[in-house]
Amino acid sequence: MNPLGIALVVAGVCFLMLGMHESGSYSSGVNRLVQGAIGEKGLWYLVSGTVATVVGVYLLAMKAQ
Repeated sequence: MNPLGIALVVAGVCFLMLGMHESGSYSSGVNRLVQGAIGEKGLWYLVSGTVATVVGVYLLAMKAQ
C-alpha cells in the first residue's frame, strides 16, 4: 500500500465533505439565490477534494500492479 495514495484519498474525501457542507450553508444559499452559483470557497473544496481523491486512487491502483 502506498501511504501517499492513502493520505490523498482520505484528504480528498474530507475536502469533498467540507465542500458539500459549505455548499449547503446559509451564506452559500444566499449566494446561489443572488448569483445562481455556489460560493467560491465551497467550489474550491469540491474541486480540490475531487482532484486529491482521483490522484490518490490512481496512486493506489498503480502501486497494486
